[in-house]
Amino acid sequence: MEKGLPAKMRQLALDADCPGGTMILENIHLHAIISKDTYFCTLSELMGGKLVPMMVTCGSKTAEGGELIWTLLQQTSSKEFPLLNERKFAESGFPDPPFIASCILKNKTWKLGRLFTCGLSGPICAALGWGLLYPEVCGGSPEES
Repeated sequence: MEKGLPAKMRQLALDADCPGGTMILENIHLHAIISKDTYFCTLSELMGGKLVPMMVTCGSKTAEGGELIWTLLQQTSSKEFPLLNERKFAESGFPDPPFIASCILKNKTWKLGRLFTCGLSGPICAALGWGLLYPEVCGGSPEES
């Protein structure tokens, strides 16, 4: 992982923790819900003037946060944008904390966005996990969230 990426992604996520979220790359939008021990981020691609969800990345250090994430994942996975493996998702529960998880969404208009084709999706998800759940590794403090 690129040195400094967790701190950069932490700041981007903190900036995206608002009703409108923020653009992080051309046509790639990040929306975040962040608490002290849990985060839930949606990456969307701007297509035809509409934000189309591509991926959810989330994590928690607590069981309570895991329950919140599970609820948000079920709300995010809809008929329009189901998780790639809906049946396995429905049968599983959230992992034991601490955890980070990334879920790719599928839809009729989805194309491989720049985030995936340039190889950034994995490092971005890992960096978000470290930067938001363990800010001390990137020079931040847990009280900042």
